[in-house]
Amino acid sequence: MVTALLRMQWVKKGTMKGRGKQPKECGKRKRRVLIVDDHAVLREGLAMVINQEPDLVVCGEAEDAPGALKLVGAVEPDVVIVDLSLVGGSGLELIPDIKAQRPDLPMLVLSLHDETLYAERALRAGARGYVMKRAPTTEVLAALRKVLRGGIHLSEKMASLAAAWETEAHLSNHPRAGSGAQPSA
Repeated sequence: MVTALLRMQWVKKGTMKGRGKQPKECGKRKRRVLIVDDHAVLREGLAMVINQEPDLVVCGEAEDAPGALKLVGAVEPDVVIVDLSLVGGSGLELIPDIKAQRPDLPMLVLSLHDETLYAERALRAGARGYVMKRAPTTEVLAALRKVLRGGIHLSEKMASLAAAWETEAHLSNHPRAGSGAQPSA
């Protein structure tokens, strides 16, 4: 009975009260997720999905930048999910502010804004990934785990576009094959 209560407390809180460690039955420590989005229903729904995962737990929610910055220091998340549209501000402005506070904290943008217009901006601001809100939950969870492992997540569409841009930039810096142009010595 006591073990079952401790297990339930771990799932709800993400840590055992008072001892700061997990019960043996839980295996590895759950990774703590902070959700920053201006829509309460989205925060609550996403939290329900994340809290059902064996390796993840939501440690806090915020609707705006000041609330997010306060929680980053208070709840010590392992990753932050950030929307671009926030109450009274922008996720693009929040990302560098969080980076200033916690430089190694990975962030994943989850937004309804078109990735072809905003993904590169989000990555340049300091995010480690970008997912559209229309993506299935399996993709959101996969992206979350990828940024937690230190990777960068983009959709297949954005990864293809980025590769095309890189190839185009590379080719524009070199003489085209067969053009007759010779590199200068």
